[in-house]
Amino acid sequence: MKNLTVKIICLMMALPLLIIFATSTVKDVTEIIVDVSVSEVEITADNENAEVNDMVTITAKVKPDTVKNKSITFSFKDEEGNAIDESYYEAEEENGENSSVLKFTGKKKMIVYVSATAIGGKTKSVKISFAEFDVPRIPPEEIVSLKETITIEKGSFEFIELGIHYDILPGNATEYTEDWVSSDAGVATVSKQGRIDAKAAGECEVTLTIDKGRKNELSIKFKIVVK
Repeated sequence: MKNLTVKIICLMMALPLLIIFATSTVKDVTEIIVDVSVSEVEITADNENAEVNDMVTITAKVKPDTVKNKSITFSFKDEEGNAIDESYYEAEEENGENSSVLKFTGKKKMIVYVSATAIGGKTKSVKISFAEFDVPRIPPEEIVSLKETITIEKGSFEFIELGIHYDILPGNATEYTEDWVSSDAGVATVSKQGRIDAKAAGECEVTLTIDKGRKNELSIKFKIVVK
């Protein structure tokens, strides 16, 4: 009888602890049950056609809103599915309560697919194009000779340089081509960069043609004297 009384007393003392443990367990189970998995990832960019060195703001969030873990991981790939070299971009992430924001700056002309991946593997991508600034072409209008005769020692070389032997006007002319030709390669040859190599004593002409074959084609001649 004494032992029974002791057991009853111990049971009564332990009962509050059992109730607390059971309540806590039920609460934890309830939290696990009400947490839901990610059904969808949404991703948007404020500019999908940017210029090189522009910053694009990308926002990503998970659905439904009741998902507890809203973590997002960003990744960047090219059109072939290869990871973009880190030297080609700058990226800064800001994680908010309901969404993740990525500030992405492209440093070169490229197409990049920015993917947002949530816990569980759900992912979504956005395509962003970074284009180079379109600089209008300014064609050359005139070639001015600064030194018509160039004297070179046999076996030596000299570059016919812009600003020393000739000028192209206007000074801000862009994207023009240069074509160099020697009238006698036995006396002197000329490279695509305007380098004169003296081969033998004598004289010849070197002609520089700007934008050969175009409507604005221009040319100038230099007298080469090899001693």
